[in-house]
Amino acid sequence: NDPAGCFLPASGLASDVSISPDATRIAWKDDQGVKVAGIPDFSGVDSCTFTAPPVVISATGSSPSIGGADAAAIARSRAPVVPVVPPGTPSSPSPAGGTAQLPGTPSTGTGTGNAGASPGSGLAFFVPARGAVAALASRSGLRVTVTVPRSGTVTVRATVPARRLGRRGSPVTIATGSARAAKAGRVGVRLRRTAAGRRGAARLRGARMTLRIAQGTLRLTRTVTLR
Repeated sequence: NDPAGCFLPASGLASDVSISPDATRIAWKDDQGVKVAGIPDFSGVDSCTFTAPPVVISATGSSPSIGGADAAAIARSRAPVVPVVPPGTPSSPSPAGGTAQLPGTPSTGTGTGNAGASPGSGLAFFVPARGAVAALASRSGLRVTVTVPRSGTVTVRATVPARRLGRRGSPVTIATGSARAAKAGRVGVRLRRTAAGRRGAARLRGARMTLRIAQGTLRLTRTVTLR
């Protein structure tokens, strides 16, 4: 049987449609920003009926990416391979406040935060794009939201190039943190500065910070800009 199809309810023209590896979430960009929803269940006649309502996770983000998707899982869920969204399709409601995140869904977009995912490991993370330097300097530290596929301890190590701190050699660890996830889903990890991070605080704004996230044998490495 051919896969079912439907029209995404979008504000204006949707683009950059991305389906999660387990075929449970779909993300796209439209005039309201980057959105994530539960995969359609195709119970509607013309438009998609989502298994979880769409939410705006970044009003100014672009190019969402929560794939690549498992083709077999998509076929089992009868998800559309290439959803078509005509201009002028009615907007879907967004939650109060304008931004939100679905439980257990990797964040996407670059307007209000930095996000990254590793389809192979099942790990994903989100860290605010702005205010990160101030958060690192605070007593509570910088919160990194990590999405994990199972329970277990999550560790995060943040480094910057040595030259950024006026040094030579290997990247310097400026903050570390860990937390235990009771189950699959999201867990907040607080990054607190190391001695090197405290000494080099004045040099961190605008630096490219590399996050190394681990849970057991799972690994994810991504680089974000500190603001």
